[in-house]
Amino acid sequence: MEIGRLLVSGPGKLAQRSLGADTSQLSGLSFVLDVVISMRALLVIFGLGVLAAAFAVQGRPDVPFQIIDRGQYSGEAEAGVKVLRTERAFEEFLKDKSEEKIKPLMKQVDWQSEQIVVVFAGQHPSGGYGIDIRRIANIDIQRLQVEAKLAKPAPGQIVTQAFTTPYVILKMQRQVAAIKLKFSTD
Repeated sequence: MEIGRLLVSGPGKLAQRSLGADTSQLSGLSFVLDVVISMRALLVIFGLGVLAAAFAVQGRPDVPFQIIDRGQYSGEAEAGVKVLRTERAFEEFLKDKSEEKIKPLMKQVDWQSEQIVVVFAGQHPSGGYGIDIRRIANIDIQRLQVEAKLAKPAPGQIVTQAFTTPYVILKMQRQVAAIKLKFSTD
């Protein structure tokens, strides 16, 4: 039996020139080559996508924000972050809060393009605690991280002898990204 000459006629495509050759083994080989080349192409495309996403985030600046209020009595016992994207959500949030001075701040927010982010420090045994917002970092396309420092009272400082729950209210451009909180004590 004569085996024909094999020519490559495209990615993994084998062609036979001579007639009379057994082609059953050749078609299997062609299929294997097609699969291997297709997998390599997919890996290259995936790798390029990962690199593009990494470069896109790497060059992204921090998210700008404005502190519009801070206080000592949020009522939130746990440290955390709350994102409020509508005026109604902000009103609902303020409903149980003791600090009435926040309500006039609602007029400072353009609810079509901005949102409120409230950062809580949790419950502390006395006054003198606070939150310093360092930055809002772009972790990746879908995640932001509020980096904050928990300020503690200095040794010997005279402070309120009551439980406090410090908070900071930030205004920033509306984001669809999830927002996480990272506290540091340095």
